[in-house]
Amino acid sequence: ADAPAGALLVLAGAAGLTTHESREASRRLEAGGHLLCVGPASRVDETGRDQGAFLPAAKVSGTRSGLGLLSQLELPEAGEPAIDGAELEKALAALVGRRRAVGVTGRARLSAWLWRRQGGLDLHLATLGPERAQGSMLFLGQHVTGGSRRARFRSADGGDVEIRLNPSGQAVSTVLPAFHGYAVLGIDA
Repeated sequence: ADAPAGALLVLAGAAGLTTHESREASRRLEAGGHLLCVGPASRVDETGRDQGAFLPAAKVSGTRSGLGLLSQLELPEAGEPAIDGAELEKALAALVGRRRAVGVTGRARLSAWLWRRQGGLDLHLATLGPERAQGSMLFLGQHVTGGSRRARFRSADGGDVEIRLNPSGQAVSTVLPAFHGYAVLGIDA
């Protein structure tokens, strides 16, 4: 009940939910919320006796239930590899769409992760090889940047540059300055 209305609810290994918890998850789904269920979801009564599944069967690509969308993934058996990444990506694409928060393309391999801070957003970048990142194109979803069009790029090798973020569909984009090692792109709200 504390989750925002638009948030995706994930039930992972949710065997043994209380009647109240299962009812809240079902209400959320019927009211238009999206739910990702990993493994079977079942409820128990006050004495702990299994009351069975409370969600309808669903496909990985999503199944409508009321106004919401339910996607279900199977848990791997003991000793098997983890959940198939392609299946997980398929489920998440069905539930939250294909809009990405961040994407970086270029010759150098980069790791990118976002950190929301009070008053803005920081994008942390790291090169994943010995080569220098040069001419890398950055895309940030407008759902994470808001209306910001300027950012400050600071790199471990001494670079400190203000750059412009250009609108591009549902994202903003820019060409990153050359750097090696580590850099942070700070975006103020």
